[in-house]
Formats: sequence, structure tokens, C-alpha cells
Amino acid sequence: MQSVSSKINLIFMTVIASSIIIAEEYNPMDVQTYILDNGLTVYLNEDHNTTSVFGAVAVRGGGKRDPQDATGIAHYLEHLLFKGTDKMGTVDYEQEKVFLDSIQVKYDELGATTDETKRLAIQGEINRLSVKAGEFAIPNEFDRLVEGMGGAWINAFTSDDAIVYLNKFPGNQIEKWLEVYSHRFVNPVFRLFQSELETVYEEKNRAMDNMFRNLFVTYLKHFFKEHPYGQQTVLGSVDHLKNPSLTKMREYYDTYYVANNMALILTGDIYPDEILPIIKEKFGNWKSGEIPAPIDITEQSFNGREKISRRMTPIKVGFMGYRTVPVGHDDEGALSLSLQLLTNESKTGLIDQLVVDRKIMEAGAFNMDYVDMGAANFYFLPKLFFQSLTKAENLVRGQIDKLKSGDFDDEFFNAVKLTMIRQHEENMESMEGRLFILADLFIKNKTWEDIIEWPEILKNISKEEVMEVANKYFGDDYLVLHSKMGFPKKTKLEKPSFEPVIPKNSEEKSAFAAKLDSIPEAELNLQFIEFDKDVQYSDISQNVHLYYAYNPINSIFSLTLQYGIGNLDDAKLEQTSELLNLLGTDNYTFNQFKGELQKIGTTISFSSDRDYFKIHVKGFDDHLDQSMEFVNDFISNVKGDDVKIKKLVDSAKSGRKIEKREPSTVGRALRDFVAYGEQSRFLRRMTVRKIKNTKSIDYIQAFQNALKYELDIFYTGRLSFDSVAASIKKSIPLSDNPIDSQSPHDLEVDNWDEDAVFLVKDKKVVQSQIYFLVNGNPVVESDRPKSNAYNKYFGRGMSSIIFQEIREFRSLAYSAGGSYRASFYNNKKGYFSGYVGCQADKSLEAISVFKDLVLNMPEKPERLEQIKSGLIKSINANRPSFRSFPSRVSNWIKQGYMDDPRKEQVSFYENMSFDDIVNFQKDNIAGRPMVITLLTDTKQVNTIELSQFGKVIMLKKKDILN
Repeated sequence: MQSVSSKINLIFMTVIASSIIIAEEYNPMDVQTYILDNGLTVYLNEDHNTTSVFGAVAVRGGGKRDPQDATGIAHYLEHLLFKGTDKMGTVDYEQEKVFLDSIQVKYDELGATTDETKRLAIQGEINRLSVKAGEFAIPNEFDRLVEGMGGAWINAFTSDDAIVYLNKFPGNQIEKWLEVYSHRFVNPVFRLFQSELETVYEEKNRAMDNMFRNLFVTYLKHFFKEHPYGQQTVLGSVDHLKNPSLTKMREYYDTYYVANNMALILTGDIYPDEILPIIKEKFGNWKSGEIPAPIDITEQSFNGREKISRRMTPIKVGFMGYRTVPVGHDDEGALSLSLQLLTNESKTGLIDQLVVDRKIMEAGAFNMDYVDMGAANFYFLPKLFFQSLTKAENLVRGQIDKLKSGDFDDEFFNAVKLTMIRQHEENMESMEGRLFILADLFIKNKTWEDIIEWPEILKNISKEEVMEVANKYFGDDYLVLHSKMGFPKKTKLEKPSFEPVIPKNSEEKSAFAAKLDSIPEAELNLQFIEFDKDVQYSDISQNVHLYYAYNPINSIFSLTLQYGIGNLDDAKLEQTSELLNLLGTDNYTFNQFKGELQKIGTTISFSSDRDYFKIHVKGFDDHLDQSMEFVNDFISNVKGDDVKIKKLVDSAKSGRKIEKREPSTVGRALRDFVAYGEQSRFLRRMTVRKIKNTKSIDYIQAFQNALKYELDIFYTGRLSFDSVAASIKKSIPLSDNPIDSQSPHDLEVDNWDEDAVFLVKDKKVVQSQIYFLVNGNPVVESDRPKSNAYNKYFGRGMSSIIFQEIREFRSLAYSAGGSYRASFYNNKKGYFSGYVGCQADKSLEAISVFKDLVLNMPEKPERLEQIKSGLIKSINANRPSFRSFPSRVSNWIKQGYMDDPRKEQVSFYENMSFDDIVNFQKDNIAGRPMVITLLTDTKQVNTIELSQFGKVIMLKKKDILN
């Protein structure tokens, strides 16, 4: 008879050998890597399982390369590289340049001036010049060009080590996309800078309202005492934000935006042999440059236990960290495995046991594998009462000591490695996952071969190696931060009193855009989700619906049992799912149950939302039957544990304390209260007192009741439909007469017959949270494509009216948007919902502008073709992953469709007129009462002036949060 260890080793070999499926003509796991003559790295990953391409340009550098006296430059530059070039985004660059050059000189002068009166005068002159320069700018032209070709996910990010620009687009647009991206990084123009500066301020405001971000920044400052990783932030300091230098920004661009420091990455629906010559032609003329030497900074070891004490959080929180190694070090793999042995998704790690056994409220670990340095970090939350931060720290340290001494068995060790391999394959299965992996490996000077070989490397790491590495790095020299309850002071920026820069050429087209129109497009073959082809579905029992999709990439299955009752019908289900994730069965303790699952690479978890209770199963197809048997054991023999109720209570208590200090959460709670009243999810949930008065049997009964409801089963994998159906019917207890589900529910918003402002005061918030709501009409089928067109034009995306008017022109917010929310079912009311997050002293202006835009929508009919093109072409760009097919088809069937509804919508888009958008707005939004919800610091907002927007109704946090 084989030992368990032998079985796990056999599974290892099977997984590594066969989990990736090779297609006949290409392998989606293959990546072709090229270095052009100018040094540009090109990664091409072909995968025709998708109809879109994910493209990116990555730059080595990031926030760590910001000048010490001008932090935030890399991030600023990322924003400005959306503003165009000397040929894109302008109607006359030669005239515009005169003013832009003067603006650059004035910003340098501003940075050298400390007298506030003189600074205001300089800023006023910058504003005057900016308004003049704005007369030649075409705002958002880059965004509109990409959206017009069906682009989606248009974004960028700056980290400590990198800047990455990315978006998705239909495969037939590849030549146009390459033209745009090869052009946007050559001769960029830093136009509309003053307004973008305010936008970055707003992003900084949002960060300052995030207590845990601020806590971690404090931790990093003491962890990296010399290196920029800790001594400066990507967003930059407030002082540096107030004194930006366009000259230093240009120097950063000239230094790091050179071909031999950049990579072009394309994954998805591409043909490498066809596009490589185009890439060489379009990107081969990028200039190369001398790249600065690596940052040569050494951090000294900590001197024993170095402790920092702060009061920054509503509950006690601790961070602890050890210096480890930068990316690429020989010990990297063993360190990664070490952390998974301490804490992992199955909650079987040594530190996880502290949480499961309620010796501590919460704890975990995460790695920081930066390019220059590394760190192993741990966080811990003591129990709310009668446990100190020091006690919690010592408990975590005790579990680390067990790792160092090898106090864990071989079966657990091998099971964790198997799960890590499954996670690795999951991360690689989508084109999106592969793109982010490729960007990461470029920044970290790795190769695709390193990624492919990693499972084999992991398999060969021994227990002794892990112990050696743990003892080497997790010693007595470390940093720990203890945060007790406190309210740290926040820096609040003042609203500038400058004239908005509102370009008059917003609908013009640059010479570059005209040239782009002449580039031919390949034929667009829209790929819809085909019922009975992309998804098989059938009832395998009464009211039990199985939806099946084939996995073309690997041998990992995902299966979700979705029962037709959720938190709206039974509030206990939220805590039920939380508790079930902590329980075992009559046959296995929690640790044994999770351990048995890990041996075969399977995870089982529970969740609930407003409409459904779900059991999630992931694993390898070879072990589907065994996985289903474990699901059956849990359903049939789950064993309650009243001690775990205290964990639910602690979780609810700490969650309530935290959310009251999170402006974004309070803002949503206020919006939901006004929209849904007592049906708000923040009020209908169980109170802490109610949770405290429950027993585990109450939740087990709620679980058993949920199992009586109509069941949707979503499977994605490689086994046949009949095999999956047979396995489920054999192992999963199915109700003889399941209760018909009423899910998903359409929660209709309240009716408002007059304008009103619902206000909650919070003197601690930096950024106001503002929502706008307008009742619409009952939805009919013909409204759905109209609402999509309206949303595309008015409120969604970087080229929408809201984004331009609120963020780009007036710099009133970093985040702003709005959309008409059509009900799930026809004949239920829809509504408009909008959002602005802005500096508190901008609130009145933001509300005034936003309300006027919504009720008196600007009409720009010249955008119609772009809207139509974007809506149609984005069908391919936004095609969901194969794992999403089953749930997507299930929802469509519940709505009454027997075919992909987007087919009919395309017919509407092709023939629609701009009047369709205008009339939709007039019929559903214009002239109707608007209610506004506002969370703000009323010292910064004149509440009397708020009455101009409607009756002001004061609320408190206790009214909207239970």
C-alpha cells in the first residue's frame, strides 16, 4: 500500500507533467521574447482562447528613482503621459509650446520661492498661462482614440520599482494600437499640468484617508531607514506636491523612458509572426540611453527587537518584519514556501492555527520581493479584550520558532507545495495573469523560463532547506510596530482659487488622429458567448441546474454550488459562511479536514452575498470525485463549535470599529441608507449583540436550510459534462423538492419627490464622499442598449462627460463617474447613481457642477461614431474568461434570454442616433428630483449653502451603520 507521501509525490509529477494543455498549433504558455536593436524588450504570448489582446508598456524605475527633493515625480509623469504628444492632443503645438515653455519656467520659479504672497502671484501667472495653453489642447484624445477602437481597462500604475501602462483591445485593432502606443512615448507634451496637479492632490487626499495605508507607510519608514522604499512614497510628500518641477519631470523621462529600459508586452489574440515586423518598424526608432547604475544602499541589520509605538488605528494592530533578500536570490523559493507554511489560503499554516484556535483575533504574513531588497512581513490583531500587542507578537513569534525547528510533518509540507503549484498554474491561465507576470519578470530581470520552471524548483526544496532559511532570516533582529487606538492628525490641502482650464477644442481631431483613421483595420468578427457551445447546461435533478464550460488551458477545475437564498432573505448567512470556514466534521477536525484536502490540491470554502449562498471548490480534475466526497462529508457531518462564535463576535466588533473610521465605507453606507432604508446591507445585517447571543447550531441550521433551495452549479474544467453530473449526483445531497429561488433580487430604490441633501459630519475626513441619486422609469428591454450608450457617453470611462468636466477640466476630484443602473428584470425601476470623491472645501462646487451636468446633459453629437465604435468593438475586448461563462449564461437565462443579448444590442448600436442618448436622458433623468448624500468635514463646507441643492437632512453614523 502506498504511503500518503508517495501519493502526494505522484500527484506532483502528474501536475507538473500534464496540468498545462498543449494546443495543436500553439501553446498559450509559450512566450516569445525579443530584444530589438535599440534594446527594447518585446514579449509576445499567443492565446486564441480569448478574442482580445492585453497590451502594456513597462518601464523600470518607479518611485524609488524620484529625486529626494522632488518625490512623486514618476507618478506625476505617469498621469501626464495620457495628455498626448507634439502631434496628439493638440490643434497647434507650435503656438501651444510658447505658453508651455513659460509654464515650465514659472514652476521652477515657484519651487525656489518661499514667500507665500509671491507664490500666490506665481501660481496666478501659471493659471493665466495654463488657460491660454488650454486653447490649443484636445483633452483626453488618447483615451478617446483607444476607446474608439474598443479599448478597455485603460489605465496605468506606478510602484516603487516600475511604471506600467496598459489596456485591452480587440485583436483586429492591433496595428492601430501599436501605432498609438509607439507614438505616445515619443515627444510627450506635459500639457494641462496645473489641472492634473490638482487631480494628483486628490489622489493624495484619498490616500491620507486610508488609515492602514498610513500605518504601513510609517512601518516602511522605519524598516527601510536609508532606501527610498521607506524614505519616500510613490505619491510624494505634500511639500513636494506643492512644488512640482516640470524640469525634473523631463529629466526623469529622458533618463528612464529609453528603449533599453522598457518592454512591450502583448498577450492574447495575436499572431506573433505577423506583428513582429510591425513592432520593429514602429518601435525600432525609440531612442536608447545610458541607464543609471542600481541603487547602492545597504540597510544595517536591526539591533535586536526594534519597536515603534503609535496610536493610529481604531483597534490594536501590529506589524513585524525581518530583512530577507531581493528578488532573484537563491533563497527566494525557500522563503516563499516558508511563508506559505506559516499562513495560506486553506488556513492550515502554523500562524493560521492561532486564528482558528482563537488564540489571536487575526494574523498573517506577506512577502515584499522588491528589486533591491526584500522583507518578510507579519501582521497581527490581538483579541479585543485582555490581550496585549506584545502577547500577540510573542504568539506569532512562537509559531515562527516551530517553523525554524521543523515542527511540522512531511505530509503538510508536501501538501502546501502542491497547493502553491495549483495557485501558480491558476495565475498563468488567463492572458491578464500572464501579462502581469511578464511585466513583473521584466522589472525584476527574470525570464519566462524562470516562471515555467518554478514548480519543479519548488518540488525540489527540502524541509531542511526551509528550516535553514527560516533560521537564517527569522532571528532575533527584527522591527515591530504596535498601533493602539488613536486619531492621527491629517494634513489638509486648501482649494486653489484659480480659473478652471477648460479647453475649447474638446471635440477636435489632431493630425495624429486623422492619420490613425487611415490605418486599415482587420475584419471584426464579434465573438459572443454561444449557448450550448461555450456553455452546456441542463437540469440534473429537479431545480438543480448544471452549467458547464471547458477549460482549454490546464487541468484545474472550479466548481461552485450556488443556492438560491442569500443575506437579504436570511441575515445569518453572512456569519454562517464565516463560521463554516472555521469548522470541521464528525470525521475530521478542522485541521484534519483542510489537511486532507491539501494533500490532493483541493480547497473548499463558503461565501454568501445578498442573493446566494455558495460553496466553492477548486482542485485538479483527476481528484474531482474525491473532492465531491469531501464536500458531501462536510454537508452531512459538519460539527459545530460554540467557541468559534467568539471569533464571529470579535470579527464583527473590529469590523464595525474600522468601518466607522473609513470614509469610503461610511459614504457607501449613507448612500445605501438613503437608497434602501432599512434594507441597506449595513442595517439588515446582524448586530454584534445578536451574534453574541447565537450558538453554532443556529448557523448550521441556516446552512441546512440554504441547502433546500434551488441550486445552480457552475463547473469549469476538462472532464465531460456527463462525468461531472455523475460525480455531483453520486456525492452531493440534493433536495428532493428544492424551494424555488427568488434570487437575484431587484432592490428598488426609494421614491424621492423633492431634492434633498443627506449629510453626515466627520471632522477627520480629508476627502468628501458624495453620491447622487435620481429615480428612473421601469426598465423595458429596449432601454438596455440605450442605457449602455448613455453610460458610455456620459459617465463611464476616461473620455466621458463627467470625467472630463469634473476631473480633467476643473480638477475637482480624482474619482468621479456616474451611470444609469438598469434593473436585473424588466419592469422594475432603474435609477441614476453618481459619485465624486473630492477635497472637502471643493464639495459645494463639485455638487453644483455635477448636478448641473446630470440634469442638463451637455450634448456633443460629434462623439456618436466613437461611442458606437467603442460599444461594438469592446464586446471582444471585454469577453469574460472561460471560468465566467457558466454564471454569465445562468444570469441571462434568468432574465429570459435564450441567446447572448448583446447580439440584439449590436443591431441597435449600429443604427442608433445621438437623439437616442439625449431622449434616454430626458425620459429617465432630466427634470427629476435629485437626492445627494454627503460625508464631509463641515468646517470646510458651509451647510447653509448646501440648502441650495435641496432640503438638508442631518444624520449620524449610528443611523446608517448598525
